[in-house]
Amino acid sequence: MLVLSRKYGEEVVLPDQGIVFTILEVRGDKVRVGITAPTNIPVYRREVWTRILQNRAANGEEVEDVVSRAAKEPVRNT
Repeated sequence: MLVLSRKYGEEVVLPDQGIVFTILEVRGDKVRVGITAPTNIPVYRREVWTRILQNRAANGEEVEDVVSRAAKEPVRNT
């Protein structure tokens, strides 16, 4: 996991994927993040993605949660 500090208006980019994360607002313990991504790349909140995987598994589909696997990788500070 890469851990970054960002201020209002600053961005994080994933240039190879064409994805930009923009810090839109910081208010107390909440941060609003805008995500610009190509339409062929789905973007979900974690709880929605978990529900999608649960529904797929309940329907007998084989599922692999690559998101959870990636979240277990070591932290890198930059």
